Amino acid sequence: VFTTETNYITSAEREGQSEAWTGNGFTAKKGMSWRNPGFDQTDDHPVVCVSWNDSVEFCKWLSKKTSKIVRLPTEAQWEYACRKGYADTQAPGSLEWTWECSEAKTHPVRQRRVSRLGIYDMLGNVQVWCSDWYGPYQAGAATDPKGPATGTTRVLRGGSWLSQANTCRPAVRQYHRVEARLAHWGFRIVVEGPDSDNRVAEPRSSSRPNSTPLDSTNKNVLIVDADNGVAIKLALIRAGKFMMGSPARSGYIVITTR
Repeated sequence: VFTTETNYITSAEREGQSEAWTGNGFTAKKGMSWRNPGFDQTDDHPVVCVSWNDSVEFCKWLSKKTSKIVRLPTEAQWEYACRKGYADTQAPGSLEWTWECSEAKTHPVRQRRVSRLGIYDMLGNVQVWCSDWYGPYQAGAATDPKGPATGTTRVLRGGSWLSQANTCRPAVRQYHRVEARLAHWGFRIVVEGPDSDNRVAEPRSSSRPNSTPLDSTNKNVLIVDADNGVAIKLALIRAGKFMMGSPARSGYIVITTR
């Protein structure tokens, strides 16, 4: 819907290439984009080969279309949702689409374990962009941190089909320049709600043409195109307190308020 309505051209399409995994590293591949990521995808797969810039443009469009505040999650919000969703006793990366089982490609969402918040693929499958500039964590406690005021690279979280299982953990951070795009990078949106509550979206839209009309009163569904039954399922995330990062790597207490 986004590209059809706006005629938006992604970074990969504009430059005519994206980065492809060769088995030993990444190399530029002509014609590679979200439309042609190097492996087969359906509407049930998470979008990949999109840059941070592309992700932000999508959020701007969806905000205008739905009259909601739609944006990328902050790094703190992403980690809070991930940690709150998985029990400490669950082995990190043991039940995700990681390198050991992914066959070097994305997989449809909702096939692996679901978190206690009702969210799928917080770890593995595709790594997602966050809104923050990358930088060291600030010392001490913080309330709703949004990262450094400036920087040269943006944060990516969650691991992907290319990640080793032992690196697919809530605290692991990666970063890259805003125009970069790879076949294991995507994004997930946040829809701001009242009373410091936010709702996190599944990594795809649910298309239901010619089906029962969508319920416009359901706060956990963001209607994108009512005529064609296109909506995004949301999960409610209430504010709380947690330890961000790893204590051995300058972790700090965060109180999320949004």
